[in-house]
Amino acid sequence: MPKSKKVSVRVYTNGEPDTLKGVSPVRGQTRGNLPQKCGKAPRCRAYNPELFSYLNKDNISVDTPIPFSIRRLFLYLYRSMFATHICTGTGQKICAIDKDFSEAETTEAFITGEDGHKMTGTIEPFRLPKYQEQQHSKVYLSAAAMNLRRQLIALQAKMADPRFEFALSPKNFIPDANGNIKNDIHSLLKLWMGEKTLSVFDVSGVPSGILHDIIGILLRVMYDSMFWSRNLEQGGRKRPLLIVMEEAHNYLGSDNYSRASKVVRRLVKEGRKYGISAMIVSQRPSEIDPTILSQCGTTIALRLTNSNDRGIIANTVSDNLSNLVNMLPILKTGESIIVGEAVRMPMRAIITFPDKNNRPDSHDPIVASDEEGQGGWNNTLDITDDKYRDIVKAWRLQQINL
Repeated sequence: MPKSKKVSVRVYTNGEPDTLKGVSPVRGQTRGNLPQKCGKAPRCRAYNPELFSYLNKDNISVDTPIPFSIRRLFLYLYRSMFATHICTGTGQKICAIDKDFSEAETTEAFITGEDGHKMTGTIEPFRLPKYQEQQHSKVYLSAAAMNLRRQLIALQAKMADPRFEFALSPKNFIPDANGNIKNDIHSLLKLWMGEKTLSVFDVSGVPSGILHDIIGILLRVMYDSMFWSRNLEQGGRKRPLLIVMEEAHNYLGSDNYSRASKVVRRLVKEGRKYGISAMIVSQRPSEIDPTILSQCGTTIALRLTNSNDRGIIANTVSDNLSNLVNMLPILKTGESIIVGEAVRMPMRAIITFPDKNNRPDSHDPIVASDEEGQGGWNNTLDITDDKYRDIVKAWRLQQINL
């Protein structure tokens, strides 16, 4: 029987060609023609022929999963937007961002540092260029038509935030200054869906501002890879993939139009024929997008007391089985009602708990107990400064085990 899985925390957010080398920020240029210009010089193919020899510019689109250096991209766009120049209008130009950087090929008005060298900026180590201030008839602002200043400032703040380092600087998965990469996305897919029968993405520590995007990117990588490989040996049809989404109400809400929701809607509608299935796990089914719930063929309901949540379950059973839904508030821990395609008829079942050593760290704390040393409220606490310093230390380090 084919093995199914659920997947481990590594993030690969790179997805556009690193080919901004020949673009000039001249008046009249728009964001629309940037992708066409980007496709002129695919650096990844030039520096990694064994990985990208089958690609050419006609194959590359916005959905092509090609690794690129976000630092190189940011540096180019920063120069395009924030540079000052020694000439005006269409005479402005910037040179290539590589080891052959030539000041003679650019009109940028760089500041000269204390060592006598102009502060042109570098990719490794990452440093931004510094420009002279605007001066009448001497130094002019950039004439670039693209208005990306606000987006670049926001991205710069994220690049400087260590919480985003796992997404913006994944080790061994981004090209260096010369376009070389150590690992391509195939090694990531092998780790997630090949080496392990069960893999887990733990996104509990991901900043809330990008949580939905990260989840959406992870699901998009898995869905697209299974879609295009459906007839291959490791594709979804020959080795089906099960994606379990826990606490789904946090990112699949009915009023949520994030990247994660869009991908999951497509996955539950179309994924079955490509060998991808989904399990939606939530304590509040009433908050899940109805479009997603409508595609669920089997429902396993544990104890539910909220009438709105019970109503969702009631919609999945016929009227003559309404007594089953009325039993939901009085079910015991681990007791469930199963309805749908996976069972011949609706049934009441007890879910077997895993071994104590393999249970998730989500059990209820013991509040009080007659046993010695048990119960949080009837134990004597060590109230010292050191204990509360440890709380702040764990918080600042974002580590649960010190």
